[in-house]
Amino acid sequence: MKRICLFTLFVAVLFTNIILAENQTFKPNSIHFNRLEQDTLDSFIHKVGKDSVLHFLDNKIFQAKEILKKTVGAIKNEPTALELILLNKHFKLGLDSFLIFSPNIVIENFSYVLYNERLLSNNYRYTSDFIKQQSQDSVSNLMYKNIHNNYGKISLIVYCEQLHNIVNPKMIDSIYQTSLNYPINMRNDFYFLLIEYDKNCGRDQLKIKEFRKKLFEINYNNLNLGKVLSDTSEFNNLNYQNYKLMPSYQLLAYSLYAYDFDIKKHQKEVIYFLNSQSKLGGFKEFNLAEFENISNPENMVYGLWSLLELREQIGKLYP
Repeated sequence: MKRICLFTLFVAVLFTNIILAENQTFKPNSIHFNRLEQDTLDSFIHKVGKDSVLHFLDNKIFQAKEILKKTVGAIKNEPTALELILLNKHFKLGLDSFLIFSPNIVIENFSYVLYNERLLSNNYRYTSDFIKQQSQDSVSNLMYKNIHNNYGKISLIVYCEQLHNIVNPKMIDSIYQTSLNYPINMRNDFYFLLIEYDKNCGRDQLKIKEFRKKLFEINYNNLNLGKVLSDTSEFNNLNYQNYKLMPSYQLLAYSLYAYDFDIKKHQKEVIYFLNSQSKLGGFKEFNLAEFENISNPENMVYGLWSLLELREQIGKLYP
């Protein structure tokens, strides 16, 4: 009897804690501007001059790099780590001695491509030879089977030349349709796959640009920083995952890289992004005041990437 009473009490306490967790709400620290016109970026650059804006971005990039040096070890997934390695190489960021990742990040098992920079794994040659030895049906089935995981998506990018005769319009359409089965905040990997495959092995008949732009527009309507950072909706312990800022920063970085994000067309969102970086240079995990100076390592990578792309594109676009 005593055991039954204790068990009942335990269940009651657990249930109460769950209810309390559900009822614990968080109020976003939303960003609002009294006046933000569509040509705000144009006006800002015209007012202070392009050189001043580039210097302003250089300072933000420097701040982001300094924080990233301290948070690299907390990166939790291989693609982000691989992207940082290649960003460091392409933009000459000088982070070489700081790229020490967690033991859980096994980058040696992955190859990657970014900005025409290639990072090849120890088993790249073996995998490349394996693809050549298999029938097209066998390789095609493997691709369909593994397209849901990181390794499958990355392999399609890295080995696109070896897969040239296998990838067809039906497969690209299938990848696009598959991405729509995922929650909106989990589609960026598919979007990047379409971006990078198009850059390296795209062909008109595959219609990759069409699917890539469609996926961007769908994702952007929900994840753009102007919408996310001005959202006043409260969230709780059960649905907080839906309010993480990482997918929005990641989408911005990817879409700038793909030139799907037009900085002339989306000037408001550029201003929201620049204002989302803390005074110390960080990019927080949630849009909460208490997280203002707590930087998320993945957000730092994609925030830094976005700053680098913005600086480069503003330098080319404005006289």
